[in-house]
Amino acid sequence: MDLTQTLTRVVTIGLNQHPNSFNYSMTELNNLAEANNMKVVETLVQKLDRPDPATYFGKGKIEELGQVVIDDGVDTIVANDELSPSQIRNIEKATKARIIDRTGLILEIFANRAQSREAKLQVELAKLKYQLPRLHTSASQRLDQQTGTSSGAGGATNRGAGESQYEMNRRTLEKRITHVNHELKEADKADQIKRQQRDKSETPTVALVGYTNAGKSTIMNGMIRVC
Repeated sequence: MDLTQTLTRVVTIGLNQHPNSFNYSMTELNNLAEANNMKVVETLVQKLDRPDPATYFGKGKIEELGQVVIDDGVDTIVANDELSPSQIRNIEKATKARIIDRTGLILEIFANRAQSREAKLQVELAKLKYQLPRLHTSASQRLDQQTGTSSGAGGATNRGAGESQYEMNRRTLEKRITHVNHELKEADKADQIKRQQRDKSETPTVALVGYTNAGKSTIMNGMIRVC
């Protein structure tokens, strides 16, 4: 079976503002995309002194990007820089594709790899704070009250009189941020209690630390046999 069929096909884009480090930065971006189960099918770059405040790329390059999206049959674009909310909206409108900037991509990787409950909460909080200023004002997007994720068009309960879709989405995210903050504080209290219990027991604590798993299991098993 071809495993590449399960990967999300993407186009990566970047502005060459710093020639000395640009190639390395784009290579790193492509590697990050691959780490997020994405397949980079094409990379589009432009040399500019500064990003276009409305569309990141210049007008002609945005048109080229839209055509690349169509030709390559992709629905996701990954940008090498952090984009403003208006840049995200304008690029998505021009290309009819979803766009993720570098910060959003890194947050997705963290979210996919978080294991503990506390780590998942920390990543979720970072994503929520990242999403808050980037809310779309489109009436076709509604955020789920529990998760803060977009659930598409449709009617919504709990809508106040005269409340706009944007206001409703923002209120949902702020409510979720408050909830996650509360859960993190509770998790921190639980960790402190466990730490105090370990200190009171006077049982020696040893940590075996390594960047990868290589060798640690062998060392641990050897220590156990010796004991």
